[in-house]
Amino acid sequence: MTILTTSAPQKLRVFDTLGQSFSLWGRNFIYLTLLALLVQVTITVYLGAVQDIYLPLSTKYYLTFTILGQFLQSCVPAILLYGVYFLIIWRSYHQIKNPDGLEARQWLPTALFRLNFPLILYMMVTVSLYPMVKAYTLVMAMNLLENNSIFPFYYSMAVNLLIFIFQLFFFVLLPLIIIERPSVTDSIRHCLNLTRGNRLKIFGLLVIYGLIQGLYNLGFNQLYNLIDLLTGPSGLTSQQISFILSIQQALFIPLPLILWSVVYVNLTQLQQFDNPDYLKDVFE
Repeated sequence: MTILTTSAPQKLRVFDTLGQSFSLWGRNFIYLTLLALLVQVTITVYLGAVQDIYLPLSTKYYLTFTILGQFLQSCVPAILLYGVYFLIIWRSYHQIKNPDGLEARQWLPTALFRLNFPLILYMMVTVSLYPMVKAYTLVMAMNLLENNSIFPFYYSMAVNLLIFIFQLFFFVLLPLIIIERPSVTDSIRHCLNLTRGNRLKIFGLLVIYGLIQGLYNLGFNQLYNLIDLLTGPSGLTSQQISFILSIQQALFIPLPLILWSVVYVNLTQLQQFDNPDYLKDVFE
């Protein structure tokens, strides 16, 4: 695995970064997959239970139980994903920096149990707030436009474009929050500082990652169609479909987290090349 040194070029190397990421993913594939699968299946079962409980009540007390249901559907997944994101990024970072160190081999590092407010805020916004806002704004817009059939497509394209732009500037926000544990404002400032000058490289990584994800989803869809065909006329049950989707998501969850971690490590090393006191200033 290539580690950037003082003789390294002053820009992020896209294909070396991808190589590091896949190498790290391969070495930890079983641990990361089992961890992600355990959490993903738990979330799927939990969401099914919540739906069964609150949906009958929501027909009678629509507003109250719709809000409550949305909260219940997002709260527990946010907590579980908090742990998964932390463990994968923590392990990835320390295996790059010091593969033989204790932090690189720990299953449950003590740092996981320390309160990290920026990380909690990140999870609540991305897992809880963002999906609710996206769903409600789409419904409201559809009502205003009298259910225009083509609007959801353009709406989805606009949202994806905003997410893409956000990632150009905040690609390493999550590993930065977990490793450096800065305040919210310092997180934003450090992230913008790290990505400055390398956003074209990050753009390339996002494009390649999008292609990889698209091919993965396409392959899994073909597998799903084959399984559905083999089951005969009865087809797959809703529980079986949920389980297959859980596996699909769990297998891919580690890759973006590892990629963010590798980019974060490489960008901090580039930053150290230009400013040897960078990490000292960050962790003070």
